[in-house]
Amino acid sequence: MALEHGCRSVSCTYNEPTIFAEYATDIMRLAVSERLKTVWVSNGYMSSSCLDATEPLLDAINIDLKSMDDAFYRRFCGARLQPVLENLGRFAASRTHLEVSTLLIPGFSDDETMLRRMEEFIAGELGSETPWHLLGFVPEISWKMKTVPGTARETFERVFDIGRKAGLRHGVPSMRRNPDRTAGLHDGPSRQQRELPAMRRSHGRIRRKEDAGKSMNNRHP
Repeated sequence: MALEHGCRSVSCTYNEPTIFAEYATDIMRLAVSERLKTVWVSNGYMSSSCLDATEPLLDAINIDLKSMDDAFYRRFCGARLQPVLENLGRFAASRTHLEVSTLLIPGFSDDETMLRRMEEFIAGELGSETPWHLLGFVPEISWKMKTVPGTARETFERVFDIGRKAGLRHGVPSMRRNPDRTAGLHDGPSRQQRELPAMRRSHGRIRRKEDAGKSMNNRHP
């Protein structure tokens, strides 16, 4: 199907790829044989044997780093933080292109001290060139947190400022329209977005803003 539609890559996403790792590995082998790129979007919580089997076949992976607090992982994910950090480090040292995503949930994963530790980890352990996707929380599509407010623009501005000080070069904000402009992430670049070399996602396209102020449009690989 990918070849029929002229796709350049195959992505395992939406359902956690490690749940169907054997099937995903079979898919990637077929994709590689047809010279298609392979991509995962994962929570990063996988065994060493799973990583050993999949990493050689992966061209790129986006891992969701939900928090730097192990208590958050134990309470909300039924998992632990350390294996995710270790796997991030392994992918950073591999040939696989690595990107990181974090959902900023007000009151749960937007604490400034925690985010500073996260950004220092990404910049120091994974590399300052690692793209970091900041995702806005949307209560309307949440299952159990419908009463939690959406992520405010001010939160993104604060996080961008912290990231810049930590040495991160590529912040990728998630943008969504919000007519009343009272909650959630709003349209339009903030001061930090204008100052940071960054990329903006919009309907499957990415625009990268270079240091010299030039822009160029790229589609996903």
